[in-house]
Amino acid sequence: MDSKYGKIVSINNVTFKDGYNRLILVDKSTRKAYFIEEVDETAFRILDSRVTLAIVAFIFVSSTWNMVAALIISVLVLLAFQFYQSKFFIPQLREAKDFPLPEDFGKVDHFAKRDSKTLAVMLVFFLILSVLMFLSVKKMTDNFTNFSFSEVKMTVSVLGSTGIGLLCLYTAIASAVALIKKKK
Repeated sequence: MDSKYGKIVSINNVTFKDGYNRLILVDKSTRKAYFIEEVDETAFRILDSRVTLAIVAFIFVSSTWNMVAALIISVLVLLAFQFYQSKFFIPQLREAKDFPLPEDFGKVDHFAKRDSKTLAVMLVFFLILSVLMFLSVKKMTDNFTNFSFSEVKMTVSVLGSTGIGLLCLYTAIASAVALIKKKK
């Protein structure tokens, strides 16, 4: 993409860097673009890693209390970060006028740009990897008659394997959808 912003490079599906080395955030809900100034970069990095922080909160709380409290607190952490970003952080940013918004915001659209052979390999690889991760979780939890999340190592292993398995399954499904979309 070339424009008055120079060559635009996609960092992820909502963050871009223009030819002048400026970070630009696209708000999916309003479809507007905003400049992230240097003073706002630290806050942006924290907000950008909100899912990771919610997972860390879940693991920490589940190792000290119980799973229900961990789930509630991690969801509240995620919602608090999302609320702060939409109500306080984004309104203070300077809008990037006439920014060429990409039509493809999702993973499927990024995957559809790859060739069909690569997508087929990704589909098979990530599908097999997700099945192996879920079998690993099943094996870890079958060995315990009274499985408990009170053991920190076991909790981290089960949650980590489940998370990786879900991510691999998501990538396999996105690859399959991109492959179907590419065939049309």
